[in-house]
Amino acid sequence: MLTINADNDSVFRRFHKPEDEKRSVVILPDDAWGDWLRCTAVADAQGFLRASPSISLSTHADPR
Repeated sequence: MLTINADNDSVFRRFHKPEDEKRSVVILPDDAWGDWLRCTAVADAQGFLRASPSISLSTHADPR
């Protein structure tokens, strides 16, 4: 699972304790998997590590 820092993300900054680092899963598009798996340069790999737009994610309260 690929994750990136999400401390400043409008959705993920609401999760975990205030002093804990927030993490977001990197969602690779279907057509990018092969490029990711064959990637050999660090700079190229870092190009895949970007947040998905928060608008494309949904959150739900834990039904405790």
